[in-house]
Amino acid sequence: MPKSKRRIRDEFWFVAIGLGLVAFTLLADWWEEHAVIGWTVVGILLAVLMFLAYRFASLRGWLGRQVKSAAKKAVFEEEASAREPLPQDKREEVLRRAHYRCENERCSYRGKPHIHHIDMNNSNNHLSNLIALCPNCHQKAHKGSFTATQLGNWVRRDLQRRRSRRTEI
Repeated sequence: MPKSKRRIRDEFWFVAIGLGLVAFTLLADWWEEHAVIGWTVVGILLAVLMFLAYRFASLRGWLGRQVKSAAKKAVFEEEASAREPLPQDKREEVLRRAHYRCENERCSYRGKPHIHHIDMNNSNNHLSNLIALCPNCHQKAHKGSFTATQLGNWVRRDLQRRRSRRTEI
């Protein structure tokens, strides 16, 4: 009768490694006197970690995702979304209409605003559906603090101001 293989849970290895690292840091004073042995232990621990990464695909996948996510955050300002980006000419026109500021008159944010779709339909890129909002107001719009009617009124107000300036010139 064949023996059944017993598999050690991945959580066990995380706990074992964590406890090993804690014990290792407690031995810092000892390290000063016995550096050669200490580096040997570090080498063994690294070898064990490499083996665990080799042995467990779930650990490799998790580590890979963590490294990829950290690299994206270090290189890119924001992670790109899966949807089609807003065309640059539309983005520029909305920002120009808003004078490169948040279209909420009560907002004092002076950084670069985000572009928000008022009806939450990312494929509707009509200028009356796009509004420039600071990151805080953008988050409030998604949470429902600002209604679509309120956002639409801000856009109409700015469009009317822009039209009135054109007729004055």
